[in-house]
Amino acid sequence: MRKRLALTATAAMAAALTSALTSAVPAQATPQAAAAAPGPFYWIVNNDTGKALLPYQHSKDSGQPLIQSNEFNGGATHWKIRTTPNDTMLENRHSHLCANALVAGGLMRQEYCGSPGTKWWVSNTSDMWAGRPVTFRNLQLNNQCMTAFGAVTKATTCIGATTQYFRLVRVPGT
Repeated sequence: MRKRLALTATAAMAAALTSALTSAVPAQATPQAAAAAPGPFYWIVNNDTGKALLPYQHSKDSGQPLIQSNEFNGGATHWKIRTTPNDTMLENRHSHLCANALVAGGLMRQEYCGSPGTKWWVSNTSDMWAGRPVTFRNLQLNNQCMTAFGAVTKATTCIGATTQYFRLVRVPGT
């Protein structure tokens, strides 16, 4: 009987101590909080077509073309906007690859973030974050602009065409 009381008291003390310690630690210091959702994520929507940017067939493979679609479901249409003072990278939530333009006039593709052709200059970052139309110029490809071209996106000479304006729409819940 004494042994059982001692074990019960020890268990109660351990539970109280654990509760006191976990309530004293801020939530951001716990491993679970550190692994929380990495959002926010955005749809990159062409101002002319109203379609969202995504990898062809929701592919996770490097080198796959970027297309536009009316489909706004799933992680393949969600993009993380990674900005620095000098450039912006557009990272796909599904593939973890970045929007890339390697060839002038060529199809845009997804490639490993940081590889040549994945760094962009945004015409106006304040407008971008406000969800207003902006242009994305590729810093490593003679300032070619992201352009909607039918169902695909290409890197073409920046001429201010409506097909070269994109806006960010925040994905709800991210």
